[in-house]
Amino acid sequence: MVHMADVNQIIFIGSLRLTSLTELLECRVYLSDIPLYDVTRELVLLNQQRIAEIEVRWAGRGLLAGTGERVGDAIETGTQR
Repeated sequence: MVHMADVNQIIFIGSLRLTSLTELLECRVYLSDIPLYDVTRELVLLNQQRIAEIEVRWAGRGLLAGTGERVGDAIETGTQR
């Protein structure tokens, strides 16, 4: 906290508690509003990267599972002939 004697007010200087880009948007804060030296910026970016990697993994599993079923169906029809 910083006391500003000329206007008789106290200013709190701190970091926002944000972990994702969704929270940034909800608070109407932009990434450029967070200082470069603040760890919050890195935390938001790393968390967003982790979320994107998880989504890609889940999407990949869905595609592979669908492909496996099609291959399994083709094998079954091939053995029936």
